[in-house]
Amino acid sequence: MNTDFPNIISCLRKEKGISQKSVASDLKISQALLSHYEKGIRECGLDFLIAISKYYNVSSDYILGISEEKNSSVYEEEKISDDIEKNICKSSENILIILNKKIIINSINIIFDMLKKVNNKGFVDEISNFLIISIYRVFRIIYSINPHNKEIFGIKKSIYNRKSLARMELAEANIITIIENETIFKDDAINEIEKKNFEQDMFTGDQISNYSYLLNLIHKSESEINIK
Repeated sequence: MNTDFPNIISCLRKEKGISQKSVASDLKISQALLSHYEKGIRECGLDFLIAISKYYNVSSDYILGISEEKNSSVYEEEKISDDIEKNICKSSENILIILNKKIIINSINIIFDMLKKVNNKGFVDEISNFLIISIYRVFRIIYSINPHNKEIFGIKKSIYNRKSLARMELAEANIITIIENETIFKDDAINEIEKKNFEQDMFTGDQISNYSYLLNLIHKSESEINIK
């Protein structure tokens, strides 16, 4: 369970100066259950997450501690309904999986939309390699949880970690080299005209909503990087 969730719903109630009994009655649940949610004793389902977000007029990403903006429109009910219809979730862990999945997928969509603005195969290849290897590393870790799984990897366990990290570092170095025009061949560099395509106000249409997901990813990443 997200440890921010109990504190946030408790603070929202206290900010409005209303009792647990009143909130529980309005939401048609028992006061004891609401008390358990606020203390982190019980985990809520998706129905309660949506109901409590509407009740306090805040977004579900704020309720879950993902965003500091109370009225962020990133996670409205209709935006996660497609996933919910296919996979009805009853635990907060599954809710977080859906929300994090949307953050990651929509942010990756932005990255590849940006790559379309650059006619540079080397640049696209190295960014793709960096992302592909990072996903490979995560999958390999998860796959290794069960020691009885069939071996599907071609690189030995004892060396894959260092070799994959080294390849990601090489990809990043190549990307920076291309951006800074330090490549041996001029055709490999990103020209000044292409660089202007990466201005902050380049997001239009569907990218505007995806940009909100990207901001959440940035906030979440920097929170993890700065963790004490």
